Amino acid sequence: MKRYLKALLTLLAVSAGALGGALAQGTAFTYQGRLTDGGAPASGNYDMRFTLYNQPTNGSLIGPQVIQAPVAATNGLFQASLDFMDGIFNGTNLWLEIAVRTNGSATSYATLKPRQQLTPSPYAIYAEGVNAAGISGTVDAANISGTSLNPVILNNPGDSFTGNGAGLVSLNAGNLTSGVVPDGRLSGTYSSPLNLTHAMNNFRGFFSGDGTGLTNVNAATLTGLSATNFWQIGGNNVAAGQFLGSSNNQPVELRANGMRALRLEPNTNGGPNVIGGSPVNFVATGVIGATIGGGGATNYLGSSYTNAVFGDFGTVGGGFYNTAAGGGATVGGGIGNTATTVTATVSGGDNNTASGVQATVSGGFDNTASADSATVSGGSFNTARGLEATVSGGETNAASVAYATVSGGYGNTASGLNATVSGGYANKASTNNATVSGGYANTASGFSATVSGGQFNTPSGDTANVSGGYGNTASGVVATVGGGRNNAAISPGTTVGGGQNNLASGQYATAGGGNGNTASNAYATVSGGDANLANASYATASGGGNNTASGQYATASGGYGNTANAGYATASGGSFNTASGVVATVGGGQNNAASGIYATVPGGYNNQASGDYSFAAGTQVIASDNNSFIWGDGSRHGLSQGPNSFTALATGGFWIFSGVYPAGIELAPGASSWTTLSDRNAKKNLAAVDCQAVLDKLARVPVQQWNYKWEKDNDVPNIGPMAQDFKAAFYPGRDDKGITTLEFDGVELAAIQGLNQKLKASDAEIQELRQSISELKQLVSQLAQGEAR
Repeated sequence: MKRYLKALLTLLAVSAGALGGALAQGTAFTYQGRLTDGGAPASGNYDMRFTLYNQPTNGSLIGPQVIQAPVAATNGLFQASLDFMDGIFNGTNLWLEIAVRTNGSATSYATLKPRQQLTPSPYAIYAEGVNAAGISGTVDAANISGTSLNPVILNNPGDSFTGNGAGLVSLNAGNLTSGVVPDGRLSGTYSSPLNLTHAMNNFRGFFSGDGTGLTNVNAATLTGLSATNFWQIGGNNVAAGQFLGSSNNQPVELRANGMRALRLEPNTNGGPNVIGGSPVNFVATGVIGATIGGGGATNYLGSSYTNAVFGDFGTVGGGFYNTAAGGGATVGGGIGNTATTVTATVSGGDNNTASGVQATVSGGFDNTASADSATVSGGSFNTARGLEATVSGGETNAASVAYATVSGGYGNTASGLNATVSGGYANKASTNNATVSGGYANTASGFSATVSGGQFNTPSGDTANVSGGYGNTASGVVATVGGGRNNAAISPGTTVGGGQNNLASGQYATAGGGNGNTASNAYATVSGGDANLANASYATASGGGNNTASGQYATASGGYGNTANAGYATASGGSFNTASGVVATVGGGQNNAASGIYATVPGGYNNQASGDYSFAAGTQVIASDNNSFIWGDGSRHGLSQGPNSFTALATGGFWIFSGVYPAGIELAPGASSWTTLSDRNAKKNLAAVDCQAVLDKLARVPVQQWNYKWEKDNDVPNIGPMAQDFKAAFYPGRDDKGITTLEFDGVELAAIQGLNQKLKASDAEIQELRQSISELKQLVSQLAQGEAR
């Protein structure tokens, strides 16, 4: 049980009756105090034990212990009658120690600290033993006997005297019933008091004595001093050196309605104490330069309330139950505030404590600044326990380590060196330089880690950062989670931009967003999507769903169920595609696979490029040979025809356009040779050709046997003209590095026609020769027959 006591001793007045026979008021006195339980005013019955000591700590027990049970406390206030018996209060300094427990409890007493120093009032009990020789004033006649060595005032009209009156002073001559005082006896110098009460009396000359009983005195002629030397009701013109106060080492008090309102206490150090407000306010013995501006009360709502200063140069501005216990400590006002250490400050509020050197509590309720230069600006139940730690406000916040700061909010804790919690609820900055800007239940547990907001976020790695969201974790050094929900960046330099259930576990890996994505290797990246995985160094899964980039520098750009599992491989999109060859690429489509080195499947369906540097496109084709190219139209499964081959399945025909449409060639459906465009409608500048001239030129073009330079020497040789000779003969000015089929076919057809023309001419000539021969044969036959006859 936490109990906090601030107590006030009531003033006890003790007066003496007739000399020798007066009865003392007894040795008991009343003690009033305020008791709190757990920070709140206590109510109920308690057992209390009161003990006197001769020192504020340790020391010897003085007199008996006094136990009061039960003692009733109402709203924190209690009252007890204490009697330490006779002979205890003899003028020495004493401190009262109080211990408390719940009434009837078997537990030990809880001792309240510090002990309370007793002010001079209780020492009035000592008056019971005063010697009558020191009494002045009126004493009952029955108590007078013997010889009095000091003046005695007897003012009862029934008093009578015998003797010659020698030694009597202050006699009222108006009451003399016999005898005459000669005039001569009324002149000269009087060394004893003389009462002259007649209104017609006139005095001149000089007087000595204190002037007691004189009336109608003109202050202008007192002791030869003028009126300006006395304080007047209408005010004074003050000259240098004049003052109002005492010239000896005694306090000076200013009272209002008979009650002390201001007390000035001198000391030998030249630092007088100034005590304003209620007469129960006090400065502890031996303290110098203290100030109590006011406050306190002897009877406020039936109780007495005290302000007190226990430290040199301490200050209490006002309020009540305030204490400045440290040297130079200050309590500006409020209720129940305490500044216990050197230069500590509590500006106001209720039940605040500044217990560190130069600590400050500006206000609020039940705040504590317990470390040197710590500050609590306001709020309630806040604690600044670290050197130069700060809590600006809010409730139940704590800055418990040097230079830690909590700006506000509720239930926040900054427990790391230079840690900061700006606000929010139940946030923690538990390591050096950690920061939580706000939100709920966030924890920055890594060195220089930061949580900007959100809920249940934890950056536990050094310089890690969680910007917001819910349940995010940045446990790697320099790791970052931008937001989202249940994301984790757990390795050095990792980043999760947002989304949900994403994990960046590889060094410097990145998960940009989406849901359930994982970047699990160094420098791997998942940009977004759902359930994507980049688990090789520098691998990238850009988006889509269930894509995997498991090869170094591999990329799965999007789509669904795609895999790039070799170095530098790429699966750009589509679904269920696999790029398993180094630097292999699948552009899209479905169920495609590029397993060869540098193999490519741009898209389509169920294509495979398994040969190195192969290319498969279209539908259901396989480029199984290195450097092969195949395209399929889906009419059947296609297979590359060998290394370095180009294969195309186009059952609807194949066209190649080389320029302005329809320039090009065609492989017609079902055809086995190219069709060259020869449509009359596509031609112009038509002219007849001298076919025999073409034949003659062709006959002059050399035709040779040869091999290309890249062919082997033992390869079957080729036969044909040189392009240069052919072009020079028929197409001068055209490119002379090759002969197109169109060029050769035209020359060939023209030459055939020219040859045909020559053959026809030869046939006619032969017919003529045959006719001539026949005719000659007939002539010869006739000649032969003639000779024979």
